[in-house]
Amino acid sequence: MSGRVLLDSNGNGKIDAGDKGLADVYVSDGVAFARTAADGSYALNFADDPLVPYKPAQVLAVNWPSGTWPVGRRYWVRRSDIKAGENVDFLLHEMKQSLPFTFAHGTDPHDNVCGGDGFRDDIARMGDPVKFCVMTGDLGYATRDGAEKMFTSLRDATQKFPVPLLHAPGNHDICDIHTTKWTEQDPLAGYGPYTKYLGPLRYSFTYAGVHFVSLDWARINEKGELQTGTPDTVIEWVKRDLANQKPGTRTFVFMHHDFRHGDDTFWDALLKHKVELVIAGHSHRNKEETRRDIMRMTTQNLCGPYRLITVRDAGHDIVNRCFTGTEAEHRHSYAGQCKMALPFAPLAARRGARAELTHKEVKDVLALEGFKARAFDLIAEIEPGTAKRFGVRVGAGKDARELALTRAGEFEFGGVRSFAARARADKTYRVRVVLDGGKVLAQVNNRFEYEGALAPTEPGPVMLFAEGGAVTLKRVEAWELKPAK
Repeated sequence: MSGRVLLDSNGNGKIDAGDKGLADVYVSDGVAFARTAADGSYALNFADDPLVPYKPAQVLAVNWPSGTWPVGRRYWVRRSDIKAGENVDFLLHEMKQSLPFTFAHGTDPHDNVCGGDGFRDDIARMGDPVKFCVMTGDLGYATRDGAEKMFTSLRDATQKFPVPLLHAPGNHDICDIHTTKWTEQDPLAGYGPYTKYLGPLRYSFTYAGVHFVSLDWARINEKGELQTGTPDTVIEWVKRDLANQKPGTRTFVFMHHDFRHGDDTFWDALLKHKVELVIAGHSHRNKEETRRDIMRMTTQNLCGPYRLITVRDAGHDIVNRCFTGTEAEHRHSYAGQCKMALPFAPLAARRGARAELTHKEVKDVLALEGFKARAFDLIAEIEPGTAKRFGVRVGAGKDARELALTRAGEFEFGGVRSFAARARADKTYRVRVVLDGGKVLAQVNNRFEYEGALAPTEPGPVMLFAEGGAVTLKRVEAWELKPAK
C-alpha cells in the first residue's frame, strides 16, 4: 500500500492542492509500520496477522501525532475496501491540545450499545472538558447470526457519540470465539465484523504530548480455545510502537485485559518505556493496583459506572462517575453495587465526638464549634444559593486543605479540578467527606467520587465556607474517627 498523510489546511474535509504532507507520522497494519517522508508519503506491504485469519478484515491505520486529529474521526481503512492500485490517504486537522485534559473510560457494556443513551447524555452534559472516550471491549456477545445487527448499531452509536469514541476489542467481540470457525475464510468469522464497523485491533495516537496505545488481548488456538494474555503479535507491535516515540514520552495503554499467566513478556515491554497507566475492563470491578511499578486499573461494566481520568502536567487523577441509580443506592447488573454505594458501616463503629449544624446560612466561613480531628466523617446537605464557590476547609497551617464546589458543579481539591460533579443539575448538593488513613474521600450526590492524599500531623478544625454569595447548610454532621483496630 502507498499514500500520504496530509494536513487539512482549510478545514473543508477534502484533499486540496494546498494541503501539505506530514513527515514522521506512522502508518500501521497492526503488524508492520511505515514512517512518512517529508512530503507525507508512505509505502507498506500488508503483513500477515495471525489474529486476523480472514485477510480482507485486516486494517490500515494512521497513528496520528500530537496537535492533530483525524478528519471526520476516520483514521483507518479496511483492506477489503481498498481497490487495487488505489492510494490510501489520511487527512488530519490541527487541534489545540494542552495539559491538563480529561478523557472518559467505559467498558463491558454487553449489548447496552456503547453504554446506551444514559452514558452518551452524561458525557454530552459534561461539554468540552471531555476530549475523548475509550471503550475497552465486550461491547456485546458476537455471534455469526447477530453480528451485522450488533456491529452496525455499535458503529452508528460511535458516530453519534458527543466526543470521539475509540474502541479496543474484548473477547466477546470475536465471532465464534469458542469454536474453530473463528479461523474460517468468512466475513462474519473472528474479528471480521469488528474491523468492518469499528476499526483496527491495535493503533496509537498522541494528545498534548501524551501517547495512547490501544491493544487487543485474546489469544486463540486452533482448537478455538481462549487463552488469556496479550498475544506475541501484539507484544511485538507495542514494542515497535513505543520505540517509535521520543524517550520519556508519557504513555497510557488501554485494552480489554492483559494477564498472561506465568509470562511477564508484555510487562517487560512496558517497563522499558514510561508507561504511566494501563486501563482495562473484563473484571466488571473498579480496581486499582500497581504491577511491576506500573499502575493498572479496571473499571466496572458500563451499566452506570465509568471513570474520568484527568491528565496533569505530572501525574493524573481518577474520578468515579455513575449516571444511573439513585442517591441512596446503585444496583447494577453483573457486579451488583458500584463503588460509590459501598456501605460505610465500618466507619460508624469508629465514630467518636460529634458536631452538628442545621439550617445555617453561610456568607463567609463557619466553623464547626469545638470540633477538631485528624480523622473524621462529615456529611452535609448544601443548597448553593448565590455563592459562586463553597465547600469544606480542613485543618490549619501547612495541613490546611480546601474541598470546594462551584455553583456550576465543578470540584476542586488540592490543586485538582474536575467538572464531573456538574453533570447533574441538583438543587441540593449532598456531600460526604471522609479523612482517614492518609487519604481524603469526597463524594457528591453519590454519583461522583474522588480520592486524594491528605495526612494531617495534628488535629485541626473543620469549616464550611462560601465565596461570592451565600449558601444554606440544611444539615451538617461530623464525627471524629477513632483509630482503626
